[in-house]
Amino acid sequence: MSEHVDVPRYVAGAREGRIDKGVCLVRCLNPNGHNFDGTNTWIIGEPNWDGCVVIDPSQDVAGHFDRVLEIATRQGRRIVAVLITHRHRDHVGDLADFVQRAGNPVVYAPAAPEAELADPGSVWPGEVSFVAVTPGPLPIEGFKAPTEVVSLKGHSADQVGYVFPSLRAAATGDTVFAHSSTALCWPGGTLGDYFASLRLLGTVVSQGKAQMLLPGHGDVICNPTEVLERARRNKRKRLDQVVASVMAGMPATAEAVVDALYNDVGENLRDVALTSANAQLHYAFETGLLQR
Repeated sequence: MSEHVDVPRYVAGAREGRIDKGVCLVRCLNPNGHNFDGTNTWIIGEPNWDGCVVIDPSQDVAGHFDRVLEIATRQGRRIVAVLITHRHRDHVGDLADFVQRAGNPVVYAPAAPEAELADPGSVWPGEVSFVAVTPGPLPIEGFKAPTEVVSLKGHSADQVGYVFPSLRAAATGDTVFAHSSTALCWPGGTLGDYFASLRLLGTVVSQGKAQMLLPGHGDVICNPTEVLERARRNKRKRLDQVVASVMAGMPATAEAVVDALYNDVGENLRDVALTSANAQLHYAFETGLLQR
């Protein structure tokens, strides 16, 4: 095992750094309207451990894979597993290349959603084999930290999170962000599932299993209870606006919702707004808030 060299402490907005003794962030430089300032790759494993896991390797943009592999080896660790939160391109776009360069560790990922629930952003490199995860304990050979899988549907139909109780941390994919709300990629992503995922993460936090959330974009979340409640309020507020507007005579279509209520969203994000609007409308009809 190589000699341990400490990774600099992370500061808000930086590309990379050590969040805690067992958690390092390396942000892929693939920013756009959908990805905020880039997609987060997380390296989990304390320096005195031989094995670590990498969560969501993302894409090999601007030497991203070089940085992930360098930080892992600087910490004296071998990558024993790759964990995937969901199948969106910015999280798994160049997965086959990363797995090969990392020495072919085991890949753990959620099973593919049903075809009718997949969204255009979902991809999977066919040459990458994986172990399908389900909610519950996840034993990973060569990795010391107990790991639990939790279902975090809502953003997508397949999203999961990984909880590391001994590190008081949970990787949460695109469920919540420190900087903004998340999109619901309907039809796979639904508002009902999203509310359930927020409740589940609230339970994980209240049980002391996670004091920080490791999101797919933006900064680490060190005030999870506050952020989870804010996410719930934001989605509920938008839902109330949709219901009130439809009851006042607005057509119950995603296009009408976006035109009326998302006037601060640029054209480059209109597709994302439309999927979220569809999720809100379907939830309102399914729960009886609106009548067909």
